[in-house]
Amino acid sequence: MRPGRPAALSPRVTKRIGTIAISVILVVVALAATFIFSAPALDRADEQWVTCEAYSAHAVVAGRAAEWAVEIPSSCGTIWLSNGVDSGNARAIARDFSPHSRYRFQFGWLSRVYLQLRVSSPNAQAWRPAP
Repeated sequence: MRPGRPAALSPRVTKRIGTIAISVILVVVALAATFIFSAPALDRADEQWVTCEAYSAHAVVAGRAAEWAVEIPSSCGTIWLSNGVDSGNARAIARDFSPHSRYRFQFGWLSRVYLQLRVSSPNAQAWRPAP
């Protein structure tokens, strides 16, 4: 070995590092896939009502499947309503929201996490005017 040059890793050590790296990548991919496939169930779990002030509401076509939804900018961030919303009633549902009025939205566990972290727009399962 010449001075000033780092020692080369043995083939055995190199193989071990490669095996560990591949294992870590596989675990991360497995965890991500588990989260993606369990997200709908997590969003139906432990549903609770949350009060927010709705600033406005708009009927929109959203997602890759071009599904109708109602987008509601609010004090809780942007909220989506898609349950029971279709091309025939989306505009009527959006008109039911009075600007700057308080409403109660029913969110599942995952949507409440989104509300707290503000990383994504939560999907409300139901809504009603706040008392």
